[in-house]
Amino acid sequence: MLEPLSLTDSADMPSGFADLGNYARLSSGVSPESALLRRSANAVNRRARTSESLFGWKTKVLEQLWAVVAESADAGSDGTDAAGIDPRALEMVETIIEVWPRGIPLPEFAAEPDGAISLDWIRSRHRIFSVSVGATNRLACAWIDGARRGHVIEPFDGSKLPEFIGSAVRAIMK
Repeated sequence: MLEPLSLTDSADMPSGFADLGNYARLSSGVSPESALLRRSANAVNRRARTSESLFGWKTKVLEQLWAVVAESADAGSDGTDAAGIDPRALEMVETIIEVWPRGIPLPEFAAEPDGAISLDWIRSRHRIFSVSVGATNRLACAWIDGARRGHVIEPFDGSKLPEFIGSAVRAIMK
């Protein structure tokens, strides 16, 4: 359950970059102050993620993500009536990359017409795995692996990559 954030009790304040991520994620807060706190924490997190010394090997992947988002930032920017990228979808993808384990190939990104972001692994025309990330913690996965095809919805708790996604990516990309 989400707990209120006290600005007066230093025991409740984030102790470092890792803890700040918890405050930057989507929350149940609806006040203007909670929105400001979330945006501020996101700004600090985003700036830290641009530093390879702080965020490591994932920095280049995040730069690719931000380039895709910049290309499709506004609704209709591609000449169609597609929605712009939902900021909550971007936050969710950044969190997924943040918890991404070493040893599993990182994805390519694409903007989807509904404001979601697609994470794609393409080995060949017949070996593809894709995850659609929207504004919620429900990750829509679809794949083609030779003659096998499928789709599933995986929940994402914000702290660990769903095991199914990791094993599916490994299987497609091997």
